[in-house]
Amino acid sequence: MKKLLFVLLLLSLAAMGLAACTNGAQTTAAHTTALPVMDTTAAQTTAAPNTDTVTTPKQTASETSASLPATTPEDTSAPLADTTPAVTAVMTTTPETTAVVTTAVVTTAPITYTAENFMIAIDDKTPLSMIALPGTHDSGATKDMILSGTAKCQTMTIAEQLSAGVRYFDIRLRREDGALHVYHGTVDQDLTFAEVLDAFYNFLDKNPSEALIVCIKEETDATGTNDAFDTMVKNALSANAAKWYTGSAIPTLGSVRGKCVLWRRFATSSSYGFDASHDFADNSRDFTITNGAYKLRAQDYYQNDSGDAKWEAVEAFLAVMAKPSANTYYLNNTSGYKPGSFGIPNINTIKNHVNPLLLTYLEAKPSLVGIIATDFMTAEIAEAIYSLNFN
Repeated sequence: MKKLLFVLLLLSLAAMGLAACTNGAQTTAAHTTALPVMDTTAAQTTAAPNTDTVTTPKQTASETSASLPATTPEDTSAPLADTTPAVTAVMTTTPETTAVVTTAVVTTAPITYTAENFMIAIDDKTPLSMIALPGTHDSGATKDMILSGTAKCQTMTIAEQLSAGVRYFDIRLRREDGALHVYHGTVDQDLTFAEVLDAFYNFLDKNPSEALIVCIKEETDATGTNDAFDTMVKNALSANAAKWYTGSAIPTLGSVRGKCVLWRRFATSSSYGFDASHDFADNSRDFTITNGAYKLRAQDYYQNDSGDAKWEAVEAFLAVMAKPSANTYYLNNTSGYKPGSFGIPNINTIKNHVNPLLLTYLEAKPSLVGIIATDFMTAEIAEAIYSLNFN
């Protein structure tokens, strides 16, 4: 009997050892992270399983439609705290390699994401200002004048930018014959505002976890219409008001999933959106716009003597973005031009110097938040930016 008990004990211990080895084995999946799921009570660190499924975040009560100008509960709330508690989660990267992620979000379950829906892996309670966001400068400028490098700033369409992970859009418009058209300077980009909005709405319908920041500016003098720019923009947005957050406060991600967040670089008789129409310093390395408790701090040093001068401004502001306040949006424009013969701008000279340096900088996985807006955005640069949320 004693021998039998001894054998059974050995078999039991062996089984326990096998189970422990099996449970401890690492699994790997592309872009699978143990980052946030909404309404969690305690963070549990788990290895990301091999899965192709995605769990869509819950919608919040604040995601209801409203006519413009909209005011949400967040407009009257107290300022967001300057710091958000850091919690550690685990993300599986390469086989037998585990990366520790310290972020302001928690999770109890793994989430798989792609460039089209990476915000699904970010907690609802995260302020929009505390997320690293890929952006594009002159987002709709895909056409040049006769000379190359004078007006074209992007090779990807708006839809392609969205699919690559871009979440901040700089939209420059001209009033022309009763409609709004995308322009860069005086160069018509053969794109209407209505087409831009269709691209935004179609994307958000397919990816309700995402939120976009849309900065709108009047680019050049009107032609063929007497309608006020403010009125034309407001009418365009009101046609699909449920897709817009037009409050002045910095919202949490959960309150604006499936929406466009308006930044306004034009004057209006009735205040709506985040007002960036005042104190937007021209050709500045570092400036701040204040709207009550909320701010925009930006770098927009665009007229450069050399690529080195532009990179110095970009790199200095990246350091600013590494020490953020939740009450402040951060915008780092890597775009610019070098004046050539007869003052003709050369955009490519700056882009060719700065974009490779930016990619190298981002590949080191710095800890920073805010918007990095580039000329000639690529899927590789976009991924390097939004991946910073999951370091």
